[in-house]
Amino acid sequence: MAMIYVRTKPGRKAFFEGKVIPQDKFIPVPDNPYIRRLVHHWEDLEVEEGKGSGGRPAQSRKKEQPWLSGGKSASEPPAPGTGSPAPKA
Repeated sequence: MAMIYVRTKPGRKAFFEGKVIPQDKFIPVPDNPYIRRLVHHWEDLEVEEGKGSGGRPAQSRKKEQPWLSGGKSASEPPAPGTGSPAPKA
């Protein structure tokens, strides 16, 4: 299994195999779904560039929410006539 080098972001705490992942230095850990979730979803860990990360920095992979694009808030109702047509009886 591939190894990546990670450290905990300041103000966060992360555990792997019963040990705390340090904030001050990068340590090697297996590249598995648990670690990837800490990196990309919870954003608790940083991945060291160039060592096991494929040269990519760890970035958030959150998808853009289409209902929030265009500066509209989620609580705004849709414009008239853009919804589905009324069912015919």
